[in-house]
Amino acid sequence: MTYPYDQGNLFDQPQSYQYSAYQPDLLAQWQRARQSTLQQLDNPRPLSLVKPVNLTNQANYASELLLTNICLELRQGKICQKNEDWLVIFIKKFEVSKRLFTEYETSLPFRPSQGAGYHSLTCYLLLGEALVHQWQQTQASYLLSCLLKLCDSLTSQLALMDSSQSCHFAWLLEKEQAMVLQLMTGNKDETI
Repeated sequence: MTYPYDQGNLFDQPQSYQYSAYQPDLLAQWQRARQSTLQQLDNPRPLSLVKPVNLTNQANYASELLLTNICLELRQGKICQKNEDWLVIFIKKFEVSKRLFTEYETSLPFRPSQGAGYHSLTCYLLLGEALVHQWQQTQASYLLSCLLKLCDSLTSQLALMDSSQSCHFAWLLEKEQAMVLQLMTGNKDETI
């Protein structure tokens, strides 16, 4: 049997993960699928990021800029409260719809801006990186749960990735596998 959750175009037809049938070999299927995906990708390394310009006084919040800022802070081992709040918002947005829009309105409940798309691979890759960094600090299970689903969605978009995105996704998949192993072995001291 093959791993069923990374098939099809999951950006346009998201996986719901609801009422999934019991599959005793699901973990083995997942491991084989991820290894197969890794073989199709370039050498693992995170995206090269540049600090974005000031994010204030914009009509809408640009997801890529916010996520870049979050990742840069997390790479330094710290995150300000405003960016931590935004990370939680992005996680909720993805968990509900399995989509990240390129822009969100500036007022609650931060709906997608009119005309905003959800096909920006970089937004998904940056959220994935943020999830990895937060996991390293907290080992909160919801972060891994979100990352697993995010990687499923990204796997469905392999053909659209450029070289830097392919490298970043390979990096994410390696981190995802290490996180699962860490959870399975209970070794919280293992470096990811």
